[in-house]
Amino acid sequence: MKIYCIKFDGLPFRSEVFQIRDKVSGHLVRQIGGCATVETMTQMLTGKHSSELKSHGIGYTSWMDACEDVTKAVGPMPRPMCALPDWSWLKYTVPFQLNYRFEAMNPPTLCGCFGYQRYPDIYTRVDVPYDIVSQQKYINEIQASKENGFYVLNYEHAHEACERSSDKVDLDNRQKEACEYFLKTLELWNFNEPDALFWVFSDHGHWRSPELGGYPLEHNFVTWVVIKDNRRAKVLSMSNFIAATDFYEYVLFNNWPTHEFFVTEDCRLNIDTKNSTTAIVCKYINPVFKYVIYHEPDKKYVQKNYSCFDYTLTFMYESEVEESLVEQLRLNFDWV
Repeated sequence: MKIYCIKFDGLPFRSEVFQIRDKVSGHLVRQIGGCATVETMTQMLTGKHSSELKSHGIGYTSWMDACEDVTKAVGPMPRPMCALPDWSWLKYTVPFQLNYRFEAMNPPTLCGCFGYQRYPDIYTRVDVPYDIVSQQKYINEIQASKENGFYVLNYEHAHEACERSSDKVDLDNRQKEACEYFLKTLELWNFNEPDALFWVFSDHGHWRSPELGGYPLEHNFVTWVVIKDNRRAKVLSMSNFIAATDFYEYVLFNNWPTHEFFVTEDCRLNIDTKNSTTAIVCKYINPVFKYVIYHEPDKKYVQKNYSCFDYTLTFMYESEVEESLVEQLRLNFDWV
């Protein structure tokens, strides 16, 4: 069996996502994850939000505290062992549970924050240029393999579009260019490969125009996934919304969890470099998607509500905070 995670880093839900769905011939859902790569990938690979693994979450730099000698974490990969984090929970993540060949293309988070490089017997990092010829060669190689495999392919184009944008119009144009490239790369795949699961997704949205602080908007953390599962006749039934943690359940146990509430969290470098300071609980009752944010520095709760139509969240308005949502935050975060 093969599992392909194709990650278009930092691409919010846009009209081009419907074209991605059509290229893959897959099932489109909205995914609730983190506002940054580390949180979403933590949830996907562990089945937990990061505050369940470490008080106040993993954040951007707490991995440094899990290294024996972080001063040596400089320069290109591979890093020396003493400069890699040693998380007690890593061996419970999807790659170890599958016990498949685990290969990641251009994967900064997997190497640095998670420290999979500690385990060369299961993990291989592959650096592949983003030109179409190189991508075609690599994709052909992994699809031709007859071994069980778990592959994560990382594309940074939408993330870089956000980094380089000067305003909202510039951001939109750059994201559009990124989507054009993504659609070209999808043409390189055989999405009918037998006994293969394709998970094409974005881990978070953009964080500019408006700037992302302690009170995220929906596009920051409610992204999307296109799923094509050739291991069975059809994808198991599911809501229009899933949690990033559902990847863990689906891959390992062929199960779609049901959710009355969704929880996630965020850490911002300009607020706290190590710790999550924003906790979020969401609830979807068709056609309303609502969520409550707790921002710890302000000791403040804010509720935002959206109308949902054809996968799109629109008409945002704030309302009085619902106590039932606050209670879920307190149940899921020991720092709320």
